[in-house]
Amino acid sequence: MALNSNDVRLSKRLTYVLRHGAVKLKLPISSDGYIPLPCILSMRDFASLDISTLERIVANDSKQRFSLDQPSDDIRDWRIRANQGHSIAVVADTELLEPIQDGHGLTCIHGTYLRHWESIYHQGLCRMNRNHIHFAAGEVDENEVISGMRTSVQIKIYVDVARVLADGIPFYRSANNVLLCPGTGENGILDRKYFVKVVRVRDNAVLYAEE
Repeated sequence: MALNSNDVRLSKRLTYVLRHGAVKLKLPISSDGYIPLPCILSMRDFASLDISTLERIVANDSKQRFSLDQPSDDIRDWRIRANQGHSIAVVADTELLEPIQDGHGLTCIHGTYLRHWESIYHQGLCRMNRNHIHFAAGEVDENEVISGMRTSVQIKIYVDVARVLADGIPFYRSANNVLLCPGTGENGILDRKYFVKVVRVRDNAVLYAEE
């Protein structure tokens, strides 16, 4: 079922709160990313959000961004979280994620834009203000949505997960099948030496190949 425009608006706001805004908004958030649902429903931004709408958003979000914990029939016991993408330090993403033990044969693609390529070439991928660098676990065409990559990306960076793991850098898989890597160092960098190839989407031109 497709989400309507109001669902999309609520979904975007929910994504911000669960991934980035909880601490600033003084919402209680557990180390595995859950916020009590009553705290969400009491917010002014979610005054129009009822349970049926929330369940529809969670079930039909194209990238499966959310998990709804319903341990009982009492809504006061329910909790909600974003499956990945946090920038909140209190959230220990490793509690949400499955460590990848073997990267051989695993497709791992970071989608980005041409304007970023020169910086990435010289400095590597950076997790920016998030806890991890995000990757898709497969290819996508213009008619599909895949978790971990926007459909509008202009270049695709293919990463050798097995080589990353061999160097002691962890990789994880989220509940919605996004691949995640914290990178190395304070800034969370994944060096270019782990790139298999970089392809421009519009014409499949290879901008970079493994050295």
